[in-house]
Amino acid sequence: MIKKIGILTFWEFPEGMAPTTRILAYSKGLVTNNVNVYIYSVKRIFKDELHSIRESGVVNGARYSYLHFFNSLGRKRKVFRIIDEIILRIKLIFNVWKSNRNDPFNCFFISFDDNHSFSAYLKLIKFFNIPLIFVADEFPIPIRDFMKNEVPIDMLDKYRYHHKSFSARILMSNALKEFYDNQIFPKPTFILNTIIDASRFISEFQYNYHGIPYICYMGNLDLRKDNVQNIIEAFSLIHSDFPELELHLYGVPSAEHLSHLRDKVRNLFITDKVMFKGRAGYQEVPSILKNAKVLVNSQPITKRAQGGFPTKLGEYLLSSRPSVFTDSGDISLYIKDRKHAFIVDPENPIAYSKTLRYILENYSEALTIAYEGTRFVSENFDAKSQTKELVEFLDVNLK
Repeated sequence: MIKKIGILTFWEFPEGMAPTTRILAYSKGLVTNNVNVYIYSVKRIFKDELHSIRESGVVNGARYSYLHFFNSLGRKRKVFRIIDEIILRIKLIFNVWKSNRNDPFNCFFISFDDNHSFSAYLKLIKFFNIPLIFVADEFPIPIRDFMKNEVPIDMLDKYRYHHKSFSARILMSNALKEFYDNQIFPKPTFILNTIIDASRFISEFQYNYHGIPYICYMGNLDLRKDNVQNIIEAFSLIHSDFPELELHLYGVPSAEHLSHLRDKVRNLFITDKVMFKGRAGYQEVPSILKNAKVLVNSQPITKRAQGGFPTKLGEYLLSSRPSVFTDSGDISLYIKDRKHAFIVDPENPIAYSKTLRYILENYSEALTIAYEGTRFVSENFDAKSQTKELVEFLDVNLK
């Protein structure tokens, strides 16, 4: 029986971007299925960046810890970074040994996918004879970060070498399974697309809502992943007919992407209607979404989008607000247009604007669809039930 799982990741805790939320959701599901979860973050955080970051804690019943904070001198002097890297790996070995000696881990989830990190950390965990499970929610770096359509041969060869260390995979979409099975080699695979912590949306916390109706996008405003320009253009086509309405964009983009989006807004003469709201706190998210008039998401036609599944989909649908998604990845395999949400062809701002207009002019009908979406996602993507199936998968494939 699976009773104890470790997670090794580069993401922030307890608050962070979509991957952090995803890890927290399935960690909570594992805990509710009587699995002890230990999250170890090897994110490079320099001491002068700490602010409110806690070295360790418990969130949703899972224990998390940052193994090491880097000396700020390492920003300019490589020798300090090298020393910190060595200390980080020693601390990883010590922490795993300490936790494993009396109560062994059944497996370790490896929640990163670059070959350099594989080389640095896989053998440290394998030393303890702990089975490793590869976890990925996107294509590898050349596709994800550089918008390539394929991974170079030399990089694939390194992936094949490292993937010999994994006993199984947990992937976000069927497209990812096809990639890893065909480009690397087959492994037992569990598809874990969107996963939700429904209890977050029953919280008493209330966002400071001022009564202005708004359409809401929430993400990281990374234009390689989300086609926010499409949303802005669609909004510009309808805003004059709904003068009270604003578009609120939540996320912290790069300076380049923010500048591009601000230029887009300015050129469309809607600067007084589009609000860049920055990052929303983990506890704020449910209330912000539930107070919105419409929730929007848009992905481009890219290889990267093909392999993903929006983490925000589950949160949007749980909010019981009419939600608009573009048809990409595995979305339409699960979510039905005008039954659970509204699905639009990607990179088509005119079609997107027509859908927004329909929702706003037929809002009672749109709310009925939204409520059906909430019921559907609650029944099919709840963290406890999904991780119960995951635990059963691990029980079978780790024997």
